[in-house]
Amino acid sequence: MSGTTRLQPAVRPEPTHGAAECMHGAEVACGAIDRFLGRDSSGEVCTTRRAGVSCVCVVRNDLARARRVMAWIHARRLAFALLLGFMSQMAWSATFGAATRLPEHYRLVPERSSVALSVQIIGHTHLRMRFRRIDAELDRPPGHADDPLVTVTIDAASVDANKPFATPIVKSRAVLDVEHYPSIRFASTRFVKTANDTGFLTGNLTIRGATRPVTLFVTFEERSDGHPLRQDQSVSFAADGHFSRAAFGLSAWSSTIGDDIHLTIHAEFIPVR
Repeated sequence: MSGTTRLQPAVRPEPTHGAAECMHGAEVACGAIDRFLGRDSSGEVCTTRRAGVSCVCVVRNDLARARRVMAWIHARRLAFALLLGFMSQMAWSATFGAATRLPEHYRLVPERSSVALSVQIIGHTHLRMRFRRIDAELDRPPGHADDPLVTVTIDAASVDANKPFATPIVKSRAVLDVEHYPSIRFASTRFVKTANDTGFLTGNLTIRGATRPVTLFVTFEERSDGHPLRQDQSVSFAADGHFSRAAFGLSAWSSTIGDDIHLTIHAEFIPVR
């Protein structure tokens, strides 16, 4: 009919994606998100595919709403990623940590270890005594791996002095009296770590039946990569300290022999299998 306007069916406007933000690899109902955020919504959502990748956009050109939606998605993804990372770390620690747990018991490698004493005599000359037979153990008690227990037993009769005439004198009753006191012993009581490779080892030293506390400064001998534990899990360290010989009843010839005795220990330990 002329003069009559023909009504066209209502056409729903195409969603506008330009102002909205998309999240690749996800499809989400905005209504559910709005309900989670405490906001009523018609729940309208538009899902399109761009280059084969799913995107989610709000039908209405509501940038603020879209950002809230995407923030929620990002938060969910981040929480999930953190959970996976935490679970992976726990699994790695349980596996790798158990494989690299430090042994608890070590024994000495005698051929790569030594114990020596040094004392000043007649001015600036020093009498040096080295022991050829020694035994030692190192233990790391469970829960106290950083506080190792070290015991050293020395065969007193195995002493050799740097001056041959002095060797029998050192073994005699006037000095070590090896016939009645065949062993010299050190047993640690405490270790105080001062750095990654150093510390103070305090313990009891027994000579000629007399026991006195002494403190030794310990330096762990590192591997080439800077770690004190070697690939074969051996432990090597040097320790030195000083004590008074008079405190152990070694006071003979005090006019010609000094009172201060320097003790040095070089020890290498390997795990007890």
